[in-house]
Parts: sequence; structure tokens; C-alpha cells
Amino acid sequence: MIGVVILILLSMCLQGTKGEDENFISFGCWGGEKKSRDRQREIGKLMGKVAKENGVRYAVAAGDNFYRKGVQTTMEDRWRETFLDVYPEEVKFHVALGNHDYRGDIWAQVNYTKINPARWNLPYPYHTVVENGVKLVFIDTVLLERCVVNKDKPKLYKARCWDNMLQWAWMQEELLKDFTGWKVVVGHYPLHANGPHENKKWLVDMLCPLFTVANVSLYINADNHYMQYSLYEGVYYLNSGGGAGYMPHTPHDKGYRVSLHSLWHFFADGIFLHRTTPTYMIISAHTPAGMVHNITIPNRNNKGAVFNLQTIKQRVQNSSLPPPLSLFPLSPPPLQTGPVSFYYYYYLIVFLLLLAVLFYTLLKRITGSTKRRR
Repeated sequence: MIGVVILILLSMCLQGTKGEDENFISFGCWGGEKKSRDRQREIGKLMGKVAKENGVRYAVAAGDNFYRKGVQTTMEDRWRETFLDVYPEEVKFHVALGNHDYRGDIWAQVNYTKINPARWNLPYPYHTVVENGVKLVFIDTVLLERCVVNKDKPKLYKARCWDNMLQWAWMQEELLKDFTGWKVVVGHYPLHANGPHENKKWLVDMLCPLFTVANVSLYINADNHYMQYSLYEGVYYLNSGGGAGYMPHTPHDKGYRVSLHSLWHFFADGIFLHRTTPTYMIISAHTPAGMVHNITIPNRNNKGAVFNLQTIKQRVQNSSLPPPLSLFPLSPPPLQTGPVSFYYYYYLIVFLLLLAVLFYTLLKRITGSTKRRR
């Protein structure tokens, strides 16, 4: 009863501070595999309902945007079938990449930002968005994995770690900048989640100390296909993988494990609604059947960042990870277009062949017509 009263009071405070509040939705693993599209459409309807009731302008998409093999171009039907026709057009997507997205051409998703900026925002595989006191730092955990796993294999490292670990330097700079609002990090891979997908130790050791020191309040991930959160060293870790893009996960899945830091989990498709004020955030879990849970978390960064820069530098220097090109670069790495996809050449050759056949047919008709006249 006391908890209900507290929640009502917090909700009243949220309503009474409009202009300083920021409401958004998070979810992931939403990429519309054929057998899951009915479930995905249910989540799309749910998003529209929650967005309308709470004044939501944007959603945070935590990766695996197109099952199972990403997309190859910006013109594929998948953009319409599992994105444009499914989710409310008034909700803009700020996007992170997942492992299934890397099975296609990630630069197609980057370039779609230029084609439809009102609906889609992925200007680079890692990027920052600031919305009304909320700083969202989108990281590419799949790229980090490619760099770290291949650090002792020079040829693979050069081929797969295409940014030479610049993301690691950029991430530190972004998170340690002076910012008095919310610091929220978004990535695909989990750090303290339950589920069949492991919390990779190297990633936990790499990111969690930085999050704690930089006063990050929340890390949003996907990868595991349900809803769950953990608390570790003051930072909340939210597994928002209920996007219904692929088969759901259950405790009976092979390799399923429970994090020692887990506080709550719910095995269903769904989304999280985030309602923020300068000092706290109410996170509520919604499924097509209704709201199932909520929690209030504090803003660890409300009084500005307090961090020990020397500690961070020392930890990086002692790390076995490949050193970044610059520990704190002055600017993010330049925009890249990436390698041209195989499908580009395939479609180009097909087009040229069709053009040649058309030219040959026309030439034959003209020649035949000339002979008949003679």
C-alpha cells in the first residue's frame, strides 16, 4: 500500500514538472523474422498506445533490427514490412546495432538515416543523442567484440576491427564529459542479465568500471528475448529484449543462467517506458496484456560528473586490450561509408545485362524492319 502511495506521488511530480521531463520507450530484438511478425505487430500497436498516452516522441532500439541477416541496401522491402508499416510514425527510432545486423551491411542502416531522418537515426555505428536533459550514448558492442577477440590475430584484427578501437577512446570522452543530466548508455550485448546469452567477462570488465566512475545511471541492452534488470555498483542494467522480432527465450533454454545482481525478470514480449525528471526515472514494463512492473531509479549524475580521471587512465594503460589511437580524441572519428556490398555489384551486373538484352532486341527489330522495306 505504501509503495502504491509513493508511486502516485512520484507520478504527480512527473506531471507537475513538464518541460523538464523526458519520456521515451526502449526495446530491442525487434527485427521481424517471418514467423514472429504477428507478435511484432502486437508490439507495434502497444508502442503506439503507450506513446500516445505518455507523450513519447522517440524510442531507443537496442539492436537486432533486422533478423536474421540484417539488410543489404536502403531499398529493401524489409524497411517497409518490419519497420515503417509496423511502428507509429510519430515515434522516431534512435538505433544501436546488434549481431544479426552485422550479418548484413551495417552501412545500409547508417545510410537510411539520410533517407528517412524523421523516423530513423543511426548516423554512425556509435553515436550520441541528447534529448531534453537525457544523454543517450549508443555503443557498438559487436564491433568491440570483433576488436577484442581478435586483438592477438593481426590479420583478423585489421579486417574485422575496422575502426582500430577508436570507439573505446570516443566512449570514454563522451561519458566523462561534463554533463548534468541523465547519462544512459545503449548497446546490444548484456552485462548483468539473465538468459541464454552470456554476460561476456571481458565486456563487463571493460565497461562496468567506466559506467560507475562516469556516473552512468542506466545501461540498456537487448540480446536476451524478454524483460529483466539488475543493479551493480549503483548502475541499473536493463535487458529490454522483448521486441518480438524472433523466438522468445525461457528459463528452459540451453545455457540459461541467472545473474547474481538480477532484481526482476518477466518472460514476455514487451517494451519499457521511461519517464524522467532531473532527479529520478520511473521505468515501467508494458506487455500487450498491460503494465506488469515498475521501478524508480535515481539520477547518479544529478550534481554533475564526479570522476577520477587518473584512475580511468591507469586502468586503460594496464588493460590487455589494444590501445586506442588516442585516449581522449578531440572529436569523434570521421563518417565512413564502409566497403561496397557484394549485392551492389550483383545488381549492377544484372542491370547491365538487361540493358544489353534490351538494346540487342531493339537493334534486331530495327534491322528486320529495314530489310522488309527493301
